[in-house]
Amino acid sequence: GIFLAFYNSVIIFLVRPYREPSQVERGFRRLSWIAHGTIVIDYLVLTCAIWLVGGGSSPFVAFYLLHALLASILLSRRSAYAHAVIGYLFLSAIVVGEWMQWIPRNRPVGAVFGGSDQDIRPVLTILFVYGLLTATATYLMTGIALALRDGERRLRLASEELENLANLR
Repeated sequence: GIFLAFYNSVIIFLVRPYREPSQVERGFRRLSWIAHGTIVIDYLVLTCAIWLVGGGSSPFVAFYLLHALLASILLSRRSAYAHAVIGYLFLSAIVVGEWMQWIPRNRPVGAVFGGSDQDIRPVLTILFVYGLLTATATYLMTGIALALRDGERRLRLASEELENLANLR
């Protein structure tokens, strides 16, 4: 968690000069590399976290999908597919690595099923994780949709203004 907070702070510092839309074009190449790098680092951190919380049986496995969604929004289609493949390879490495016994299984009690069928902790873990994932995906996607609708509204207003100017001519 500390590593994740530190590296996200560094990323914020690196992208801060490009907050204005006019500056994005100037730093597009750098911002693109930062986006690619952060997604790969996120996959690495996610893979470690998933291994710590049950490996292939972890309820956090679905967070690979969230990163694929973010890559799809931030990057080109080809890059998004490449990052989806990278995430799938990380997931495959955990699942196959545990199955082949190359990676030790890590099954913390209460995080994954494995103990008593009466143990409520895995149920609560799954409900919490998928609730968090659903809320995060909904928050991100509605924010994007709102930004797109706002952009469309501004384009429509600009188009109407141009039409009015053309009519005045």
